[in-house]
Amino acid sequence: TTRYFINKNKFTPSIIIKTIDHLYAGIKADFNTTEATDLSVLMSEDITILNDTNDLKTSGIGLNLYFDSRNIRTNPTKGFLLCLEGVTYNKFLGGNYTYQLLGLDYRHYMPLFRKGSIIAWQLNTTLGFGNMPWSELQKIGSQNELRGFFYGQYRDKSLAFLQFEYRHTFPGNKK
Repeated sequence: TTRYFINKNKFTPSIIIKTIDHLYAGIKADFNTTEATDLSVLMSEDITILNDTNDLKTSGIGLNLYFDSRNIRTNPTKGFLLCLEGVTYNKFLGGNYTYQLLGLDYRHYMPLFRKGSIIAWQLNTTLGFGNMPWSELQKIGSQNELRGFFYGQYRDKSLAFLQFEYRHTFPGNKK
């Protein structure tokens, strides 16, 4: 098995400002410390783990650009969200690794044939370049993305996925 215990601390401050209607731009920092202990035999013999350490530090700075035309941020029924992000991680920022991430997240929401019926889809990709530590590899699966996959079951420097959802709101009792 690949069982292990991980103690991860993450601090990711960002500043985002609205530039013009629906367009936002920002800067961010990303500081991580990861300590892995109680590695299984399989993990302790993995060449990727052996090439790194069990005490990992990454530090990065980056830029964000968002275009958001959704009508409601928490549960949209129409509009779209486009997020572009670039982050560079470097030893001069205090980390142990030098690598870069480029990300794109596109989400679209369209009402269908009747009130309360929505089709939603998402295209997401993150491209990793450079000497990325095993703890920071891209992972698929969570409560928000590709539900049904175990988080971290699939890892790599880069990832891409497309998902569709049909959403239906059932009428409730009106008092």
